[in-house]
Amino acid sequence: MSDLTGLAGARLLWVFARARRVTWFGAVMLAVFGIGLVLAVVGGDPRVILLRDSFVTGGVGVVFLLSLLAARPLTFAALQSWQPAKAAELDAMGDDAPGVRRTFRVSAVVWGVGLLLEAGLRMPLIYVLPVDVAVGASTGMQIVAFTALGVRNAVYPIRAERRLSAEAGS
Repeated sequence: MSDLTGLAGARLLWVFARARRVTWFGAVMLAVFGIGLVLAVVGGDPRVILLRDSFVTGGVGVVFLLSLLAARPLTFAALQSWQPAKAAELDAMGDDAPGVRRTFRVSAVVWGVGLLLEAGLRMPLIYVLPVDVAVGASTGMQIVAFTALGVRNAVYPIRAERRLSAEAGS
């Protein structure tokens, strides 16, 4: 975990030094890894350690929802972080195309609600199941949730673009 935290921190500092700005996505990822690292050191009870992941996931879900208050939601910043060469083009699209803004806002809602649901469903399982089973169930739920959200995030913009193109053609 500390290696990931170091890499996230180094990337955040590199982006800041190069562009003189801190990206939403970089800051959130640094916070996630940093909080995870701190909680890993503090926790001793296996159930508390398992709960750590739920709190971090739920916290990120809240950040996705809070990002809706900003001009650009976290999903927009994440795409710009993953495709820095297209960041300016994405900014222009975000300014000029209401459909693009809507797509990112809907994605932020889906990620926020999805992560909160996953964390909320996982927490009781940690206390209901034996610890060794809870570890596997917790990891499995997290993998399924992130995979489902990622696939949905990849498919939704394609469908939205087709819908907007069909509306523009009629």
